[in-house]
Amino acid sequence: CEDYTWKAAKDEEGENKLVHLGKNSGVQFIDSIFGRDRELGRTEKWMTGTRLWSMRFDANCDDILRHPMQ
Repeated sequence: CEDYTWKAAKDEEGENKLVHLGKNSGVQFIDSIFGRDRELGRTEKWMTGTRLWSMRFDANCDDILRHPMQ
């Protein structure tokens, strides 16, 4: 993701040595995460894993955290 973002910033700034992330960099970041031709598969896999971890945490730890002395 970072490569796409910096490339967009360098394209906006030209040959400037000091590069700032601009609007196009943000668009490139979103495109790199959710774009079908970039990182969408990895993003979906990470989101599924995170969702599964959250459900397991709720099922196994929620009651312990709510009632620690029982």
